[in-house]
Amino acid sequence: MRDSLSGGSLMVAAKLLHLFPEARVIHVYRDGRDTAMSMAHHHNFRVLVGAMKASRRFGIDGFRPLHQPRGRMLDVWLQRLIFPRLNVRRLAGDVTLADLGEFWSRMILLGQQVFADLPPDRLLSLKFEDVQQSPHETLRRMIRFIDPSLEDAGWLDAVARIPKPARSKFTTLPPDTRAALTAACAPGLAALGYSLEG
Repeated sequence: MRDSLSGGSLMVAAKLLHLFPEARVIHVYRDGRDTAMSMAHHHNFRVLVGAMKASRRFGIDGFRPLHQPRGRMLDVWLQRLIFPRLNVRRLAGDVTLADLGEFWSRMILLGQQVFADLPPDRLLSLKFEDVQQSPHETLRRMIRFIDPSLEDAGWLDAVARIPKPARSKFTTLPPDTRAALTAACAPGLAALGYSLEG
C-alpha cells in the first residue's frame, strides 16, 4: 500500500499502519501557523478542536484514542451518545487560532510517534513550502520514492509549473496573536525543524 498522509489523516495513521503493516507513507506537512490559519476557515476542524477542548474540562483526553492501533467499540458508543447533543455552533465559536495551533502541534507529535519505527524506504516527509519553492526537485523525490520507474522528465516539467510560491500569512497577524499562535505550535515546529521566528 502506498498512502499519503496529511493534515487530519494523522488522526488515523496508527490504525492505518496497523491494518497495512507494510505501507509506505508520504507525509506532507506545512508550517503549523499557516496551517492553523487555514483550519480556521474550515467549520469541521473548528468543531473537532472545540469538542476536544471541551472534553478536557471533563478530564477526557481526545487524543488518547488516536495513539491506539485499534479502535474500540466504547469510543464509537460514546461518540454516538455525545455528538448529537453537542452545540456545534458554540464549540466552533470557542476555538482560537492558538487552539488550532496546539491541535496541529499535537498531530505532528502523534505522527512522529506513529512513524518512529518506519525505515527511510517506507517514509518520505515532504515540506509543503518545498513543493512551492522547489517543485521540480521535491516532486522528483516523491516520484522516486513511489516508484523510480515512473520518473518522466516531461511529467516533472509540466507538474512543476503548477505550484505557485505563496507568502506566509501568519506574519500579518497582530503581534500578540502571532506570539500566542507560535507558542501553541512550538513543539511541532521544533520537531519539524521550523524557525520560531517570523
